Amino acid sequence: KIGFACCNARGVAKDVAKGTRHWESAAMLGDASSRAKLGAMEMEDGKYDRAVRHLLISAKMGHHGSIDAIIDLFLRGLATKAQFAEGLGGYQDAVEEMKSPDREGAAAREPQGAPSGLVGRMRTRYPGLASDPALGRYLEE
Repeated sequence: KIGFACCNARGVAKDVAKGTRHWESAAMLGDASSRAKLGAMEMEDGKYDRAVRHLLISAKMGHHGSIDAIIDLFLRGLATKAQFAEGLGGYQDAVEEMKSPDREGAAAREPQGAPSGLVGRMRTRYPGLASDPALGRYLEE
């Protein structure tokens, strides 16, 4: 939150360098959102290899926005198929580790109709990915 405040002049003078340092500190302490923000900043600067590395780390921590960003980079030819598969597999492992009876009960009470979870969203948004032999195994429910 401090990084956002510094970069966007919310209650403090705008200081992008200071905000970035706060995000870096939070990322090193394990904050997935801060790591994803660093990836987004690297993408804005055109440093796609660094962006993918940040996004892979945060995707493996279960940050769904990161896997969406990796998909976007992959479809634009800025991330490799291996990086995409690594991120997706790591994301799915993290989601699996976070499962609990309470969360599954809450999910069962959500309205039906929309594709559920990452796999459902990906099948809807990127139908061609499921037919790729290297990626299809990750898209099985």
